Amino acid sequence: SEAEPTLAGVVYKTSLLDAYRRMTGER
Repeated sequence: SEAEPTLAGVVYKTSLLDAYRRMTGER
């Protein structure tokens, strides 16, 4: 449905933030 792209976008953004936090956290 049309709501899927929005949800996917949120999950994608969250994934990027999590990955960024992990990279910065290791340092």
